[in-house]
Amino acid sequence: MLKAENGAISFAEARKTANKILSNSTKIIGHSLHHDFSVLDFIYDDAKKHEKIRDLSKFPKYKTSFGHVRSLKNLSEEFLKREIQKGSHSSVIDARASLALYRI
Repeated sequence: MLKAENGAISFAEARKTANKILSNSTKIIGHSLHHDFSVLDFIYDDAKKHEKIRDLSKFPKYKTSFGHVRSLKNLSEEFLKREIQKGSHSSVIDARASLALYRI
């Protein structure tokens, strides 16, 4: 696995790993996954058909009364009583919050 100077894996390696995850039986849980998929050059319309994808932004429970998507930050504060994304985003913290919301 090739790593950049900052310790991150290369884009090609990230895409390869994501493809592997999407092709097996692992559930993908997150919020507004179309953003993540677009960065990896996935076509979200194809990806959302995958039965193992759980996008919290699509759950009626987590939308406004008008059907609008609520932010992960807002959902975390209301349902988990946790403040996240104060100033910057941590992918690990966001992933943990998404998983906790999914479990609800």
